[in-house]
Amino acid sequence: MLVSILPQAYFVEKVGGSRVDVGILVGAGQDPHTYEVTPRQMARFGSARVYFRVGLPVEDRILRRKDLLPPDLEVVDTRAGVRLLHEGCVGPHGGADPHIWLDPGRVKIQARTIAEALSRAAPAHAEEFRANLEAFLGELEHLDRSLADKLKPFRGAKMYVFHPAFGYFCDAYGLEQVAVEAEGKEPSPRELAGLIERARRDGVKALFVEPQFAAADAKTMAGAIGADLITVDPLPRDYPRELERLAEALADALGKKDD
Repeated sequence: MLVSILPQAYFVEKVGGSRVDVGILVGAGQDPHTYEVTPRQMARFGSARVYFRVGLPVEDRILRRKDLLPPDLEVVDTRAGVRLLHEGCVGPHGGADPHIWLDPGRVKIQARTIAEALSRAAPAHAEEFRANLEAFLGELEHLDRSLADKLKPFRGAKMYVFHPAFGYFCDAYGLEQVAVEAEGKEPSPRELAGLIERARRDGVKALFVEPQFAAADAKTMAGAIGADLITVDPLPRDYPRELERLAEALADALGKKDD
């Protein structure tokens, strides 16, 4: 099995258990928007039975290389059945925001798609996959309730971020994402000045950045408004732990705003 990013590996392993060996294309700290797959990684497709995609640009570049992909490879689009957002991180030519894994509710849909694909690939283990799926859905429900409880007092609040990766997270918990970067581009000096003024009006106490991006403008903005710069990883290997950490940091920052 192959996946593009670390959170997908977590999902496939939760459903597949010991029956799956998952290869990951984009590693920790790497940007899946600009990442180029190596020849060695492309060679791994020759022995893969299933490739789970999620809608990232790197996947389009891979799937155009039909000459290097085995004809019997099943490409499973885990966006199937997921309500997509067409704002936030969509790139200069539009399309849908690919970060669907940052909402546990949407991950439930992805998990069912994964279970169906694994059952097709290894029907002898379909019952095991179904049992794993039910356990995983329970874990996601628990995570969703925990995040909702933490963020319920702040519905309608703004989450200021550098890269607009958190649209689905904000959509799930009634928040509004405000991004420094737009359509993959850093702001002009005039745009940055406007963002700084808006953040001051909003009483922003934290600006969230990602380890995958160098964010000099984010540092400038945080310094100008006296906000903390908080690093959160939207591509975590330990999915529930990082989302809990994000919710706690966000609740703490929004709570300071009300002090």
